[in-house]
Amino acid sequence: MQRLLKMVVRVIVWGLLFASVAVCEGISIYLYFMHDDLNFGYIGTVDATNSITKYIPIEIFLQLALMPFLLLQGSYLLFAFFLPLSIYNLTVLVKKKYKIHALFRKDYKQFSHVVKSLTFKSTFYGVAMILFFMRLILCLISYSASESFDLGSYLYWVI
Repeated sequence: MQRLLKMVVRVIVWGLLFASVAVCEGISIYLYFMHDDLNFGYIGTVDATNSITKYIPIEIFLQLALMPFLLLQGSYLLFAFFLPLSIYNLTVLVKKKYKIHALFRKDYKQFSHVVKSLTFKSTFYGVAMILFFMRLILCLISYSASESFDLGSYLYWVI
């Protein structure tokens, strides 16, 4: 019974971590598409900058909230994987680089670092979603595996 309870807690935590990374990925992709729409003239510059100013702090706080949970779960490799992005996000938050305002498209072009960071974050969160999903599946498999755990059985079920 205690083993089942541990497994349920782990599955819930990894599920929440996966969901928060999925939200961060969605925000990054949404803002990247918004930038693309701005380049094609579908939306105005003010709308795009307002959305960036509104949604980037949400993404940053979600990503920074992941870090303590990764440490509590004992996932030190994933913690190390997220650490550079956390440091970058913390500097963006402290220096308030996410607050941009541009009235014209030529003013918006000076914020090219936003587009580069959105491209990187979309890729990063996509890889993180795959890793978290694999970890969630491994939690479920570990319960069905026997008490004597070996890495070969994990790799057999993952691959």
